[in-house]
Amino acid sequence: MAWLLVYTVAVLGVSGLLVWLPASLEVPPLHAVAAVDGTRLRERWVIVRSQSGSWYLNGEPYSSPGLARHLGVVKTQPLALVLMPANGRRVAQIHQDLLWLRMHTDLPLTLGVMSPAEGS
Repeated sequence: MAWLLVYTVAVLGVSGLLVWLPASLEVPPLHAVAAVDGTRLRERWVIVRSQSGSWYLNGEPYSSPGLARHLGVVKTQPLALVLMPANGRRVAQIHQDLLWLRMHTDLPLTLGVMSPAEGS
């Protein structure tokens, strides 16, 4: 009778471990940055880099020199910048975009994620 109790505890323990282990190894999903509204513009600016290489700052198009000039001379800077590369941009291109932004501003910079509908 004792062996039945030991066997039951062992089976339940292994089963519980098999259920718990995958859940504990799961990586939390990346969340897209919330849409920028008027109240959040002071907190962070969203910079989008399109697949064709165009820059957009909070929805307004900028050339590369224009964006660099704007980042350097703006009086009310945000607390952070969020770069949201369009889907289809390669990792090397995104890396170059981050380096370019780092050369033109010292604000904290994070990488955002676009949904497929936004990034096409």
